Amino acid sequence: VTENRQNSQPIATDRKASMTPTFAQFYSSKYDESPIPTCSTLQLSEIFTIGKQKFFLTDDILFENAGRSLCETIINNILGSFRISYKNHNEPPIVLGLIGNNRAGCVTLSAMRQLVTRGLKTVVFLLYEKDQSEDDLLPDIDLGLKRISAAGGKLVGNLVQLKELLGSADSPLEFILDGLQGFDADINDLVEYDLNRAEELVRWCN
Repeated sequence: VTENRQNSQPIATDRKASMTPTFAQFYSSKYDESPIPTCSTLQLSEIFTIGKQKFFLTDDILFENAGRSLCETIINNILGSFRISYKNHNEPPIVLGLIGNNRAGCVTLSAMRQLVTRGLKTVVFLLYEKDQSEDDLLPDIDLGLKRISAAGGKLVGNLVQLKELLGSADSPLEFILDGLQGFDADINDLVEYDLNRAEELVRWCN
């Protein structure tokens, strides 16, 4: 659990911008108010670049590693591992994943698939319509959708489908994982049709 705070510490300017550490803007409310390190957009981009160029990691490996970390965090630190324990006779909770046509969407799809394999119920909302979008669906997004569908995750493409699915479920929706935008994609860059759908979805989630 974190809380956002103002931080007035000066930013160092004697180093390359991409390598300049970003002062923490979030503080743990669980562990002695200690600061939580954060990365800038440039730093995140450079991490991906170094991983691929220096260590020959593919996008798929990077997405899977990030997805696994998210999966473990959701189970162990948010929902609680007891929720999927064989000793718990209640139905497992539902996790909703919001998927944009970008890297964040790829990571979220990976996390959602791994949540399915750990025993949680998952629903994936894809914010993309071929006839309305200016861009093609990313191959990694297409592959991620096929993988999670094969694993047993549910896929929806609009709010009507989402509400119907949740309304007929025997478990509550307890967590939403937002992968609509990331460091390389801004929701405000969407075409008007997709932006309107995104805003409607966010309002519903809130």
